[in-house]
Amino acid sequence: MIREKPKYNEKQLWQKYSMLTDEMKKFLEKNDIDQFLELQKQRDQFDKMIAEEPEKSYIKSEEGQILLKKLIFLNKAIHIMGQQWLNGTRMNHNVGHSYEALGQVMSGMRIDGKM
Repeated sequence: MIREKPKYNEKQLWQKYSMLTDEMKKFLEKNDIDQFLELQKQRDQFDKMIAEEPEKSYIKSEEGQILLKKLIFLNKAIHIMGQQWLNGTRMNHNVGHSYEALGQVMSGMRIDGKM
């Protein structure tokens, strides 16, 4: 059974895109990267639908411009948070890897060196 994509008007597409962006930020704040990536896939689908939408009057309206400014701000915040997460993950990986290079496996050990 093939399911048809629901048809949304331009305003609904932008509102759903905005809602998904809000949710992405929340899950990134919670460090739930799997859910963040799932929401990003969904948002990408709405991005494609927006690009295919022939009507562009909503985003040019005053209400649409306010929403667009909010989205630009959210996207910048998500980008910064994503970079911080990536840097922290890299640092954790590098620290663990540097201990392994010394012949010491630190997983399962306490700071005082006891098991």
